[in-house]
Formats: sequence, C-alpha cells, structure tokens
Amino acid sequence: MVARGSTVRVGGFWISLGIAAALGGCAGNQVVDEINRAHDTARIADDAPLTVDRMTEPGFLKQFAAENCGIDRDLAGAPEQKRRFCDDKLKQALFDAFSERYFAADRKAIEARCQDEALACKDPKILEGWIRASHNAGIEASRQEKLVRQGELERKLASQSMQNRIYSR
Repeated sequence: MVARGSTVRVGGFWISLGIAAALGGCAGNQVVDEINRAHDTARIADDAPLTVDRMTEPGFLKQFAAENCGIDRDLAGAPEQKRRFCDDKLKQALFDAFSERYFAADRKAIEARCQDEALACKDPKILEGWIRASHNAGIEASRQEKLVRQGELERKLASQSMQNRIYSR
C-alpha cells in the first residue's frame, strides 16, 4: 500500500502523494486509492530496466557517494574504510529499492535459492531477475486469489438473491 509522503511512478511521471493530497484534498486521496489499486496489479515487465543498472551508473554512484558517504571525489580515490562504508550503504539502498519495487516477491524463496546457488546470487543482475520473477508470480497469485474470492462472493450474492425471491412469494 502507498502511504502519504511516498513518491511513486504513475504513467511516465514520478509524483509525491503527499503533495498530491495536500493540493487536491479529496482528489489526493483518490490518487492514493488509484495508486493502491494499481499497486495490487503491478507486474514488472521482463524487459523493464533493472534497478541495479540504474544504481550502478557512474553519475548515480558519484551523487550517492557525495550525499550518503561524505565522498565528494571519485569513490576509487577514497580511503579503504570509507569505500567499504559506502559500499555497505549502497548495498542496503539497493536492497531497499528491490523491496519497494518488488513488494510481492517471496523473500524466503529467494533466500533459499541463494543458498542453493550462492555464486549466482552474488551477481546483482541475476538476483534482481529472480526477485522480479518471484514478484510477478506473487502478483499473479494475488490476482487469481482475488478472482476466486470475487467469484465466491458473486455466487453467494446470487444464492441470497434467489432465496429472497423464493421466500418473498
């Protein structure tokens, strides 16, 4: 679910829901509701850009190091301890981004796969591919579950309607 203050991609744009809600009042809440509905069916296309690619671009890394690690020059020229500190922060930021983007992934299944395929799991592109596939499977399972519940509800309502017609005679 999306909370106020979140920034989400809608169409081709990033919007801040806090701002949308503040400017639109009730309309802002409608935006939140609409995004939450979209969030429930947010399958990530197989050919969508990888998060890891964006977060390993030189421009991103330089900005990240400056804003999060206090390194205002080339990361390679920084002291070893600061580089390790920054690497750890970047890894955490990457996993946070994975968690946010791939919210429906089965974390336990990914961890189990990493135990089975430890070498492949160290490659962030392979790992993101597994997480994306798990996310999409989770989205599909959720969609199927909702369809089943909707069908059960419709059958129950039809049954109640039929009972009302029979007993109201």
